[in-house]
Amino acid sequence: MQGALDIAVERFAQYRDLQAAFGGRAIIEQAKGILMARNGVDQEEAFELLRNHARSHSQKLVHVAEAVVTSHQLLLPEPGESAEPHELGQ
Repeated sequence: MQGALDIAVERFAQYRDLQAAFGGRAIIEQAKGILMARNGVDQEEAFELLRNHARSHSQKLVHVAEAVVTSHQLLLPEPGESAEPHELGQ
């Protein structure tokens, strides 16, 4: 019985790791899309931007991708606002 429990626990851990990997991949794809749109690059160049930044700052790729997605969401214009940047003093 203990052997069966050990196998079940190990399989659940593998399943959880796989779920996390899929979630990370989705974030990376979102970040690539953002970089492609903002920088006018293809998907390979967007991935290189992410990877190079992660390496040069000793960060995990998925953490850099999360930062891109989060910052992009913060920089989107409010509904009804123009996408043009506001001038100071207005």
